[in-house]
Amino acid sequence: MIKGYFNSFFKYCIWLCLPFLVGSCFVKQFFHMKNVAECTFEVQELIPVSIGGINLKDRDLSDFTFMESARIAGLFASGNLPASFVLNLHVDNPNEKLAAMNKLDFIVYINDRELISGSNDSRVSIPGKGSAVVPVYLQTNLALVLKGEKLSALLDLALSAAGESNNPVVLKIKLKPYINVGKRIIEYPGYITISKNI
Repeated sequence: MIKGYFNSFFKYCIWLCLPFLVGSCFVKQFFHMKNVAECTFEVQELIPVSIGGINLKDRDLSDFTFMESARIAGLFASGNLPASFVLNLHVDNPNEKLAAMNKLDFIVYINDRELISGSNDSRVSIPGKGSAVVPVYLQTNLALVLKGEKLSALLDLALSAAGESNNPVVLKIKLKPYINVGKRIIEYPGYITISKNI
């Protein structure tokens, strides 16, 4: 259904931009976007980078000192707990030709609660019959995301991201690719939605 919808949109875009399709590069860009619509997107991993200014690289929650734990609890209670993550997306291109996009909007949800939204402005290219890992960098205030929840909800999220929780959470991502065609920016109709239990 998505492919059929996109094919109709694709034909509309060709007519809309026909005066600008004066070179083969424009035609190639249209087909790059069409190929993106046929790619398979999957969540590869969600990597915690830092929380409350504490570097989480190569660390488990059990490694936290008493002072670090107290700092996180205090920031959470104050309503200002900055956190950063890297979300790695695995993209498979089943087409013979290149799939490419110039921008990727995203909305990330944890258990149907919006965690963060933003854009990745780096060009992404997936070779024909190939795959690529697309990193998406996330920064958010976890205290706002988990407003009204207890500190245990924060711990569940952190443990799930680290792959240590017995109560996995549902991670859902909505993606909207864009591609530049001349001076126009063409967006994917609707969103590509993927989810994973972490």
